[in-house]
Amino acid sequence: MKNMFPFRTAFKGDSHLVTIFAEHFDDDKQGKIVSGESFIGSSQDKKEIIKTYHPLIVDMETSSIAHCCFVNDIPFISLNAVTDLADDEAGTTYYKNDKEAADYAGEKLLSILEIEKERLI
Repeated sequence: MKNMFPFRTAFKGDSHLVTIFAEHFDDDKQGKIVSGESFIGSSQDKKEIIKTYHPLIVDMETSSIAHCCFVNDIPFISLNAVTDLADDEAGTTYYKNDKEAADYAGEKLLSILEIEKERLI
């Protein structure tokens, strides 16, 4: 099937959702996410990813969610909160920040959904 991995190397957010959500964030908090199958916990790996892809952030979840949305023709956007800096200290800082980051992202999403519920329907 043409819609199945590995035939997609990038997924774009739904333009309608991007427009709405962009109004709630500064420009420096919007951008490309690089997503893969490994936790980045090495400063050297981080440098290589930045050099190659120039992302705003790196995660392990976004591409799988985007892929499922793409295959099922569901509008997609990603809202993330950073837990670590993908460097040599990432393993430690992730565990210090994961709950706070998840709470922040969840609260931000619920706030946007409440404010924008009419535009999102």
